[in-house]
Amino acid sequence: MKEYLLELCRKERDKKIIIVDAAGIFASIPLQITAPCITSPRVINEIRDKQSKRNLKIALENKRLLIIEPPSNILKTIEFHSRKLGEHYSLSQADKEIIALAQYIKLSGCNPLVYTDDYAIQNMLKSLGISYVPIKTRGITRERKYIVICKACGWIAPQRYRGDTCPICGSKLSKRVTSS
Repeated sequence: MKEYLLELCRKERDKKIIIVDAAGIFASIPLQITAPCITSPRVINEIRDKQSKRNLKIALENKRLLIIEPPSNILKTIEFHSRKLGEHYSLSQADKEIIALAQYIKLSGCNPLVYTDDYAIQNMLKSLGISYVPIKTRGITRERKYIVICKACGWIAPQRYRGDTCPICGSKLSKRVTSS
């Protein structure tokens, strides 16, 4: 399937390659635009309501939506980048796959365009220089960088920290903007 994506990139070099997250599928983006859309397997697992499942089935049957697994090396890069921005607590694995697909397309020499309402995804895309279109929200206006901090004791988590509770006092960790 990745070979098909690379072929699509070669054919559509001047056009945008559309990537949709769950919000894009809920909004039936693959059925509204003429270009084929791409998503990841984990995004498909997030689709549960009947109407969206029906639209998803139509989009898949008519080849308006392709399901592609992003390369693992790109996913690792996205995980590292999400930690640098402090977004790793906000992104699901499906979110990271969408960002990784966009980055893969960009590195292949094509122009990805991601349809998403997720602010953490938008922040990551903005920092990577990848275009996005908000669907029902205004979207973010500028890139933000976060730190993960314990509100109770003030402990600041290092980028590599994976827990969601403070190892000092046991309180829940939260994000705080450090720059924008």
